[in-house]
Formats: sequence, C-alpha cells, structure tokens
Amino acid sequence: MTEKHLIYFLNESIKKSNDLNHHPKLTIMHNEVTVEAYTHDLNDVSELDLDLTRFMDEIYEDIVYLNRA
Repeated sequence: MTEKHLIYFLNESIKKSNDLNHHPKLTIMHNEVTVEAYTHDLNDVSELDLDLTRFMDEIYEDIVYLNRA
C-alpha cells in the first residue's frame, strides 16, 4: 500500500469510526495498518466491530482494485 493509499484508508476508516462512535485500535508501521476491533464493555467482538471491519475491508478492496487498473 502506498502512503497515499494508506492515508486514504485511514481517513475513510476514521470517518466511519466517528459516524459509529466506535473506535478501533489502529497501528501503523511503514505502509501497513493493523486493526484491532473489540468492544470492551462486552469483553467481546460486537456487531459494531464487525460492521466497521467490513467497511474497512471494502475500502481496502477498492484500493487494491484501483491499484490494478
């Protein structure tokens, strides 16, 4: 992932996180992002975590697709 794609991914992910008022742990190392989604109140993964990570998967797939074009 290029820096440009990384920034796009982070910006879109953060916007969605703010919309859901649900914030995952994002770790950035070089051109790689690690996402940890977990609901502490439930001590488990919630539907919000799944919704957010599905959205992030879609953003990533869009980046991969555009990179191939």
